Amino acid sequence: MERLPQELSCYVFSLLGHLDCLQCSLVCKRWKLILDRTGVLLETLQCQSDRQLETAMQYFSTHKELLRRVKRIDINKAGHLPQQLIVDQALLFKEIQHIELFFQPTGIFSHTPGSRKYATRSERNTASIEFLNPQLEDMLREHSYWTQLKTISETSPKMYTSSILFASTTPFNNLHSIWLNFALIHPSLVSFATQKLVIALINAPQLQQIFLMFVYISRPELDALHKCCTKLESITLYKSTLDIFLEESGESLGVLPVGHQQTSAPSVTKVSFIDVKVSHSLSLFSYISYKYPNLTDLTCLEQQLYTVRSNIIHTSNPSALERLASNCLQLMHLKTNIYPFTLDAYKAFDLHCKQFQLKEFVLCSDDDESISSFDVIANSHFRHTVKHISIETVTHEWMDLSRRLSQFTHLTHINIEDTNVEESHDDQEQTAFRVPLDLLLSEHQHLEKLCIKDCFVYRASRRECFSSLVRKLSLLNVTLDADKDNSCQSLMDLISESCTQLHHLHIHGDTYSSDHILALDLRNHSQLATLDIYLWSFDRIHLQVEGEPERWLEIQRAGDEYDTERIETTRYKDSHRPGKSNFFDLKLAHAIPKFYQDEFEARLYEESYKMYY
Repeated sequence: MERLPQELSCYVFSLLGHLDCLQCSLVCKRWKLILDRTGVLLETLQCQSDRQLETAMQYFSTHKELLRRVKRIDINKAGHLPQQLIVDQALLFKEIQHIELFFQPTGIFSHTPGSRKYATRSERNTASIEFLNPQLEDMLREHSYWTQLKTISETSPKMYTSSILFASTTPFNNLHSIWLNFALIHPSLVSFATQKLVIALINAPQLQQIFLMFVYISRPELDALHKCCTKLESITLYKSTLDIFLEESGESLGVLPVGHQQTSAPSVTKVSFIDVKVSHSLSLFSYISYKYPNLTDLTCLEQQLYTVRSNIIHTSNPSALERLASNCLQLMHLKTNIYPFTLDAYKAFDLHCKQFQLKEFVLCSDDDESISSFDVIANSHFRHTVKHISIETVTHEWMDLSRRLSQFTHLTHINIEDTNVEESHDDQEQTAFRVPLDLLLSEHQHLEKLCIKDCFVYRASRRECFSSLVRKLSLLNVTLDADKDNSCQSLMDLISESCTQLHHLHIHGDTYSSDHILALDLRNHSQLATLDIYLWSFDRIHLQVEGEPERWLEIQRAGDEYDTERIETTRYKDSHRPGKSNFFDLKLAHAIPKFYQDEFEARLYEESYKMYY
């Protein structure tokens, strides 16, 4: 171990079973290595410069007994790698299984935070492709090096992946994953680079996953790719261009000529088109539904407006999702912001895709189609798959809404927001939607997160206590409604008795009662980590926490006695002064509760409420 050169200190070493554990530990700390106590196994080489790579290769040239242990090479450089060096690696590490080549030549692509693996294209990009020269390709072809590779990842202008695959006379039968970013290749050369890659993939017959960034790929090239890689299961195009014209005449899949047979890829089960520009020949979903009939997972997302697009006529065609449902019968998951789900689409997926798992639904109750869709979902197999429901613009009575919600058997997230109500602390008329918190919690046993905003919240009954699994409860800009005794304490009792699994509790709003005090008993809430409270009409709350004496917690607001310096002192200094009793010295099991100083701070909380849901 002590013979390792200093340049190897940046490599990752997994140590398994060294005899002298103490000495091994000291050496590991010296070289910033990882101790694992059972022997020495060199798995990954990570290089940041030519010198480090050359030093590593020199070391393993003299310690060839360790060569077979190297399984992965990661090169994350800031300069050009000589072509000869890549061949030297192939000559030295003949049994390598994973290789990652990420380059950042100065000025070629824009500098973005994060991994160079996800580099984006720069408008200043003038780089040209640098394929391996014929002599080096012949050397690779003669010896069929690196045919044991399982994964390849590359972001570079050198197209090593295509060269390595193209040069070999032996198929890469173990290669199952390719990840390529063409950001460093000049846009005028991307099409040529894609063609060379597709030709080279004939030597990757067992390929299962392919991820391509910044490529330009046409329908014939995509067909050729699937013809070479008949075992392909997953394909992802990211920030790329897909040209899917059927013929030069631009015929649409909707009007296929007699005798025309679309080339399908039955092995593919997962497709992701993210930020992809599509030719204006036909509907993207029409193409997908014919091309990939055995899809189980589909993602089509636009990250910027109009970046994922096809013919505007087809894009706006409401039958796009219906056609997808009728052709891809195995579809289970779909994420898209291109086509809106319609009532007919929900019916089509329920009828044809028996395994489809709808996870989320947003109900806008002043929209007749949204209500009809909600009823269809509530009476279909989706009632067992939907986990998240958001209800906006509430216009119905609770019993009507509760009847619909009760149909769903596995809800974990519920968000209710009455967007018709404007905030008012002076005129507290009961015009907002009234939500019985106890019924909502007791009827949905799997509920983990509940957010209620701009509504009246009340407790319907004082029946026998139940136990809820809810972990995050957010009551935002709500009015705590009074019971028959004109008190809101029963709501506090509900939280104290039934919501003992809470991790986060957020209450912001006001009350509609004559209460002068409120008490919250958190002695059984052992997992509570965050507690945020702001109530307009209250200046203090009685709180009980396990291991702490009972105390009054003051909620200070702006007013005649508002003293910024005093409040800041109370907040940040008094908690460290013994004998001073104030609410900021209270510590929960995992965190410190926060009680808002004034309305402005509470409004900031309200504006950022989505972080809690």
